[in-house]
Amino acid sequence: MKLSLTLLTVLLFALLALHSVELANARELPLSFVKQHCVECHNDSTSEGGFRADLLGKDLADSASHKAWGRVLTRVQSGEMPPPKEAERPAEAEVSAALTALKTAFHEDARAKHGEAGRVRVRRLNRLEYENTVRDLLGIDTALRDLLPEDDLRDGFSNQAGGLSISPIHIQQYMAAADRAIEAASVRQARPETKTHRFSYTHEREKDFHGHAHNKLQCNLRGEDLHFFLDTHIEVPAYLRQFEAVTRETPGRYRIRITTESRDTTGGEDLIFSVWLAAGGKRRELLGYFDARHRVESVVELTRPFERGETIIVAPYRMAKVRIDSGYSVYLPDKEDKIPKGWHFISNPNPPIPTVGPAIVVKPVEITGPLLENWPPSGHRLLYGDDAELAPPPRSPRQRGCPIRFCVRCERTDRSRIHSRCGCLRTRSKPP
Repeated sequence: MKLSLTLLTVLLFALLALHSVELANARELPLSFVKQHCVECHNDSTSEGGFRADLLGKDLADSASHKAWGRVLTRVQSGEMPPPKEAERPAEAEVSAALTALKTAFHEDARAKHGEAGRVRVRRLNRLEYENTVRDLLGIDTALRDLLPEDDLRDGFSNQAGGLSISPIHIQQYMAAADRAIEAASVRQARPETKTHRFSYTHEREKDFHGHAHNKLQCNLRGEDLHFFLDTHIEVPAYLRQFEAVTRETPGRYRIRITTESRDTTGGEDLIFSVWLAAGGKRRELLGYFDARHRVESVVELTRPFERGETIIVAPYRMAKVRIDSGYSVYLPDKEDKIPKGWHFISNPNPPIPTVGPAIVVKPVEITGPLLENWPPSGHRLLYGDDAELAPPPRSPRQRGCPIRFCVRCERTDRSRIHSRCGCLRTRSKPP
């Protein structure tokens, strides 16, 4: 709880100062001092140090002039200019008066700008800012936005102070996000071994996919290779269950290598396939579209974090249109008597069951991980110190005295431990 409060306090608010520019009164700038003691060595003929004192502007609103006067302030204030060894160096009182005038000019310039444009109000971080800040701070790749309420928009933007209100629900959910972040950054086991796996869709665990009646007609297994002749069944994609079992035990960052090629396209064209992040048998996020080159094995390599139970789906792209454009059938009868006349035999150049024609071939998928730069991770050391090896075991809600009484997901208050509508766990506050 203490870590959650600390992280919430540090990350929830950001104070920004906004500076503007306005004309400064030329009489406040020490022009006479510069003309008398600087121009002789910093003019069009000498220009020592690449600086032209004779070109100093009278308007601090000009960025070049502002920068040049800032350089004068730095050099004079450090005692570097006017040169201390010069016989005609001005008296300290004169130098001090020039510095005071220049500092006053900069100060008044800043005040005038703030008076015109004002300052940015203190505000909380919005959902995206919070997730990105926690990721950079703790070095984790954990989704936090889904725990936080939607941010209100002001003029179409979600980072305007006027639209970023704070309510008890916000505080509660930011606390929940902090808990999730701390849990993701904390390690309680020895360093996991980095392994390289080789997963083929012919494996018994993939039988739900390749054994499906619809997919049998559209996807052929030949040795260890998977041939996509048509798109898979929409409810039974090529969901790699072997990798799901790995991430369920050891989530983390993995490198995935997918080797493909296309076969028998009409003019030797490349075909397209997609790769998806998936969990629970469903697509979650598109990772990209890629080319399967004709008769040339090509490798797609992806490196990304996988949470517990996540895996990938490999899917062909618009294979039905590819077959039709190539003059092949996409007709898939489920009974022999439904096959039209002339389509009865596999020797037919356009058989009803697609075993010839354009196809995407997927070789066994090679996956390496979890990829670890150091152990314990940087976020763990930040939370528990450089000498900490393992985090203490998490306390139960009873031990924590969890105060949560209202479920944000299903918007109800309930005495039960598990809400039937959302399945989330909530307990009333009890003494340890």
